[in-house]
Amino acid sequence: MRNILYNFDCLRNVIGKNANREVRIIYRIGVVYLSEKDTSKWFSPNYLFDFVEVEYDNISNKVESIDGLLLSFEELSKNEFTRDYIQEIRSYTKIPIWTISKKSEISDRLFFLKQGIVANLTYSSNQDEIDLVLFNTMKQVLKQGYSSVSKKTTTQIFLDESRRLFIFQNKHVVKLTNLEFKFLSLLHENINSVLTYEQLSNELWNDSTKKTKIRISNVAFQLRQKFIQQNLPSELLQTIRSVGYMLNVS
Repeated sequence: MRNILYNFDCLRNVIGKNANREVRIIYRIGVVYLSEKDTSKWFSPNYLFDFVEVEYDNISNKVESIDGLLLSFEELSKNEFTRDYIQEIRSYTKIPIWTISKKSEISDRLFFLKQGIVANLTYSSNQDEIDLVLFNTMKQVLKQGYSSVSKKTTTQIFLDESRRLFIFQNKHVVKLTNLEFKFLSLLHENINSVLTYEQLSNELWNDSTKKTKIRISNVAFQLRQKFIQQNLPSELLQTIRSVGYMLNVS
């Protein structure tokens, strides 16, 4: 997935003092067309969201690669099919679900909210409004840690395996290489505990020679450079001299 620069000026009231900074972040939203397909501009990749079409009967195979699900209707209406359909989705994932439609009645909107839908959107809304609703939801998702079954979470750290992202305190996002992600995953699984050079070497390369110790140091150095670029605290990745490394979130 491409890194896209998004200026959060329009979201200043949502994320506070960091809103005037450019942050590399994008969410992947699956769109399921339950009526005629709409080619609205909102369903093209924009500054914050990447929209991907998902077949209505193939969600279970795609859920680990998306952050949320948008169900598109011509007219929102409560019926047994939609109720059972949403319940089926909820049986295997807790990612947020929204609806968007051209027409809807209050009773229908209430019905969907009772089924666990986060919000009912309309095609008459402008793009900023829709983006804000989606963004607010995703911000809350990161706090609660229920976005995707593939995301490993702690109170402050989120590792997005599908996109190899390191997310700290809901606002610092670092794009990782495959090796960097494996390195941080090991530390994350042993949060606030030291992993020795030997342990890391054996897990990463099945080799604990002096050469791999140098490689580990290089990985740690590159990660710190990325952390500095995102204004992460320097003590987050700690070197325990002559022993190994620790991910410190105490």
